[in-house]
Amino acid sequence: MCDFLAFACDRPKMFRILQESYIVDSDIYFAYFEGIAASYAKRLKAAQKSKQIVEGDPDIQAWCLIAISNFLGMRYSRKEMRKSRHQAIVKTAADFITFGLAPEGRGRDDASRRPSLRLGRKKLK
Repeated sequence: MCDFLAFACDRPKMFRILQESYIVDSDIYFAYFEGIAASYAKRLKAAQKSKQIVEGDPDIQAWCLIAISNFLGMRYSRKEMRKSRHQAIVKTAADFITFGLAPEGRGRDDASRRPSLRLGRKKLK
């Protein structure tokens, strides 16, 4: 996700173009995200099968991950946001994705339970 944030910072109008595409042609807008979601869902389903992540609807899980990355990208790719914070942003997002809002002591302290979050082009660990 650090690479994504850096990519987004170098292309400040990317999110505006995405949002405007919804107004111009919502089918194209959704096709863009549906392609990403299908790729994520395939990897999530494989991770569920190998017990790396909790079972659930991989399509819904994929859209949740897209929402997180999309809105973090919109927020933290803005010029006034410091690029040096990307590591902290990614760590917080990864903890949230891995453990949700569970309080300390409910799995959060067990780093060995953390699944790989590489759902893009790289294989799930």
